[in-house]
Amino acid sequence: MAEMPEHTFLPAFERKMRRLLRRANHPLRRRIIQTAACLLLAAFLSGCAVLTVSPGARAAFMGWIKELRQEWFSYRYAGEADSSPRNTVYYPAWLPEGYREVVAPEPGTFVRGLYQNESGALLSFAYQVGLEKTVFHVEWENTNIQPVTVSRTQADFYQTPDGTNVLVWMDEARGIVFWLAAQLTEEELVQTAESLRESEPMDWVYRPTWLPGPVALVSSVEADGEGNTVYETSEGDLITFCYSKSGRTPYTGRTGGQSIALERGTAALYPAEEGGADSVLTWADSETGYALWLISRVPEDELIQFAENVRIYTNNINSALESEPFPEDLLIGPPCEKVRQVLTEEFAANVKAHAERDAAVNIYMQDDYLEMKRAYMRSHISPRRESAMERVSDLLDRYTGADRPPSNHVLCLIDPFYFASITASDGHASAHIYDVYGHMIASYNSFNSDGGPWSDIWTLEELQFSYQATRIYAAAYREARTG
Repeated sequence: MAEMPEHTFLPAFERKMRRLLRRANHPLRRRIIQTAACLLLAAFLSGCAVLTVSPGARAAFMGWIKELRQEWFSYRYAGEADSSPRNTVYYPAWLPEGYREVVAPEPGTFVRGLYQNESGALLSFAYQVGLEKTVFHVEWENTNIQPVTVSRTQADFYQTPDGTNVLVWMDEARGIVFWLAAQLTEEELVQTAESLRESEPMDWVYRPTWLPGPVALVSSVEADGEGNTVYETSEGDLITFCYSKSGRTPYTGRTGGQSIALERGTAALYPAEEGGADSVLTWADSETGYALWLISRVPEDELIQFAENVRIYTNNINSALESEPFPEDLLIGPPCEKVRQVLTEEFAANVKAHAERDAAVNIYMQDDYLEMKRAYMRSHISPRRESAMERVSDLLDRYTGADRPPSNHVLCLIDPFYFASITASDGHASAHIYDVYGHMIASYNSFNSDGGPWSDIWTLEELQFSYQATRIYAAAYREARTG
């Protein structure tokens, strides 16, 4: 062995070896799971014979199906896909004492709310509307799974050693799978789940799904059922897109418009005047009663195509969790409490020592300083990316390249409690991992060949820490060079 050359194995091989070791370390558990899977398969195959001849059995079977995987329970919707947008959300009407809402649920196919108590403990609530090609997975390794009841519906209670428990249940009639996660007892989570209520109808939001070539977003204001968004084309033309729940436009009552047939109704076109006003296109959504209009000097056929591709906007997992870029004043301003706590005198002294050594040889930020800062940030500030990326990679290996893989996957990772989304099709896969606050912390693109498919997405705490550490280093370096 001492004479054998060193060898670095591929990450996929390392992950497979770790799975083999887990099986070897838990042989009894593995046999139990295999036996259960065989029994489930036998029951499923025998049930298929009934499904082929019984319309009633097929109707009862169509809904959410829970499947046992190697390291996941997968909840897959087998009913008829409902693609119509929804303008209501479900929310918990009862919360454990001290919890308050910090993120409100918004309509979409993926909906989430976040609640926090005075000590900072979090309660995460989310649900996925049943879609034909979307699978929801919950990690079961290192958990104790107990069957419980939520409003006379069977549910799964995932109990973890660190106390972060997850409750999952399904509403077959509405085609929704719900889940709650918090460091709360089974009774508190069940009571929260049973308090769910449906909100009153909310305002619709409209967005274009097609734009005439490369455009820049100039401004956008959307609130209370009213929207006004301005784009600028590469030729310098402005496009103003507006909608209003009042059902009226500034051009209501104007005459002389040309009637234009759209796929879902008719529009009125008021052509641009030579040297005067821009073209105006107005139309209405007969289902919601909203009025919509466009103002621009772009060609009229592009205005019509723009209108044809306006849709009601609803959140999916990526749009619901993806955060806006952090403003500069937040990055360079006073650091948050977590960053202040790790910027100790000992760390600052270590940074200054590296700066003085680098100044002596006139090399700014040598590799050993950068590695020291990265290691300190990983251990004190950074989220647990590596563990999450490894487990998401396991699922990616399973679905990428499959003959007919489900297109979309939503993952619930336990310990730490993170969300992840995967899109896999035609041999390509992309994935995003989010922390419990909904901030993206890692991204995967199988087409990315520069530096590997995974990319770290820094959190606000990491950016603030790096900025403050750089300030300490720069000041010490300048002082040493001046001396």
